[in-house]
Amino acid sequence: YKIEDLKYRYDSVLKLIILEGMAKQRLKIFVPINFTYSLTPRIIRKIKQHFSEVSPQASVILAIFSSDGILGMYEIEIGLCLPRKVCVEDLKKSHNSDEHSGEET
Repeated sequence: YKIEDLKYRYDSVLKLIILEGMAKQRLKIFVPINFTYSLTPRIIRKIKQHFSEVSPQASVILAIFSSDGILGMYEIEIGLCLPRKVCVEDLKKSHNSDEHSGEET
């Protein structure tokens, strides 16, 4: 997916699904789509705050979805400020698209 393709769809909503290690605990955050698809410091703080209570050592997988499917994925170490981008193929393997029925390719 090219981020540019979705640039002007301001009515869309990104669904950020965070999968935490083996516990697979999910925290869903809904944010308005924006053309950079960047994680704002506020979102990162929210994520880190949630998971530091659950499991301080956690490495958190953050998957970014839109109605068109998977856009990207980040891995956030709770102790770090900035997310590290990882490839979508890894996400598809670990996530198995269980959020999408009738997926079109």
